Amino acid sequence: MDKADILSEIYFIMNEHSDRYKKINKFMIDYDINYDTDLDIMELYLRYIDNVDINKFLNDNLLNKGDLKQLATFLNSMFSPYIDVSNQFEEWFNINKYSKYAKFVKMIEDNFSLNRNIVEIGGGWFPSLAKNIALKQKKIERGTITTFDKNLKVSAGDNIILKKENVERNTDLSDYNLICALNSCTQTDLILELAFKYDKEFIVSLCNCNRIWPSDFISVLKTADDNDLKNKFQNIVKNYSKFFQSDLLAYMNGEMKRFEIIYGTTMDTNLHGLYLYAKLLGNKKEDTQYSYNIIEGVGPVLIKKFQNK
Repeated sequence: MDKADILSEIYFIMNEHSDRYKKINKFMIDYDINYDTDLDIMELYLRYIDNVDINKFLNDNLLNKGDLKQLATFLNSMFSPYIDVSNQFEEWFNINKYSKYAKFVKMIEDNFSLNRNIVEIGGGWFPSLAKNIALKQKKIERGTITTFDKNLKVSAGDNIILKKENVERNTDLSDYNLICALNSCTQTDLILELAFKYDKEFIVSLCNCNRIWPSDFISVLKTADDNDLKNKFQNIVKNYSKFFQSDLLAYMNGEMKRFEIIYGTTMDTNLHGLYLYAKLLGNKKEDTQYSYNIIEGVGPVLIKKFQNK
């Protein structure tokens, strides 16, 4: 069935004179959209547009046609990185609740507290993690949450300080006392660098995206004399296929060329998280504690916290 047939089916099912059809037609006109060529946007309307909050959002934020098409594509995709935007969108508008946000906030509470000036790096289109933090801070009447991302599409968030820009190496984070990131993607290394530069505590969850395999992967893991790290390494590797395990062993023994890419699989991401954990342990101070755990629904989580502050 091609696009025209699908549209015909939609029109037939909907009845030309229904209130819903009229609203859809008005929506298309308001945004100057030719729906014969923009089926994704019609799907966006059919799935979400009756939500009052979403209607208000579209009016307040003036999404253009390109944004709408991209958002519709994200929401119709089940694959990373689009799944992140889908989850953020549905969490932001209370359509679906995703446990990873609640779990991550709980980890912040358990390891630190929400009574802090928290900065989130990479809030996404819809900063749903910041929203969850802000709601709890509002209840205790303590703490602030600031979120950075040049792709932010929201213009206001209750108790959230929005920064429509990316964090860079020269970004001043001295006013914050906790750095957080959920699915930190390509900014992971920068987050860790800034955390050390400003001597800040952090909690960071890695995401399943492709990245270059670190050139010092073998040396970092081999020189890390830590029983906890060794146990974690064994637990991660045993979940790989036998074929990959043999390749990894040969690689670690210097018998084959290093891998070029860390592919966006759960196991590869877990292994990359362990590598970062090993690097953290190599810079450990007496008053600093690091931890690395794989949390179901959240992924690998790296934590740095002070013991005597």
